[in-house]
Amino acid sequence: MRRYLSTLPLSLLGLLTLSAASVAQAADQGAERVLSVLQARFPDAQIGTPQPSSITGYYEVNLGSQVLYVSGNGRYLILGDLIDLKSDANLSEARRADLRRQLLGQVDPGSLIVFGSASPRRVITAFTNIHCQYCRNLHQSLKSVLAQGDVQVRYVLLPDGRKGAASYAEAESVWCAPDRARALEKAFSGQKLPTRNCKAPMTDYLVLARKLNIQGLPSMVLDNGSLLTGFVSDGQIRQWLQISPAP
Repeated sequence: MRRYLSTLPLSLLGLLTLSAASVAQAADQGAERVLSVLQARFPDAQIGTPQPSSITGYYEVNLGSQVLYVSGNGRYLILGDLIDLKSDANLSEARRADLRRQLLGQVDPGSLIVFGSASPRRVITAFTNIHCQYCRNLHQSLKSVLAQGDVQVRYVLLPDGRKGAASYAEAESVWCAPDRARALEKAFSGQKLPTRNCKAPMTDYLVLARKLNIQGLPSMVLDNGSLLTGFVSDGQIRQWLQISPAP
């Protein structure tokens, strides 16, 4: 290829270079326009860098783990799943899973409440609440799955309200306990815990849940970024682990 290009007239090489530069410049301008429009429309959102999408003339943009498609002129926005009819692949969900995996990869496991293997084959991050009955039921399902010995569950404990609320204080007491896992077990069983205060990451948990677009509790995110919301049995969790490949 190098030898072929060296035989082309310099004038033609210049045109090819100029054409490639023009396309790149147009793409950059489209991305800048899209970003500018979205920042003006959603000033409080953390908007990712627009990237050319599989739809001609549209850019893919992420807000946390949400995926949007915006026209290059900044006028049209598409919410919904982009399906490749040739492969039947859900391109939007694949991208969301990748974003969830990246977001969870930025979280220090030491800031979570961990159950299970120290050297797991699979990791589940569960978003839960002490007072949620479905969350308590899911904990029992997860305990059965943990008995396999090759799974780790990392709990993100979400309070019902802001700092100062009773549920926030209870969540803080669990996290600040010397043995967080044991404290969460007691809280799920309805036992009253001693009040404890420390620099707990409850606010960070809430921010993380918003970025991951957690819509309800309980919710679980697998290590490959796939999401499952609501109560499920231990058998359903095992099936999920089987059909959802490791990253």
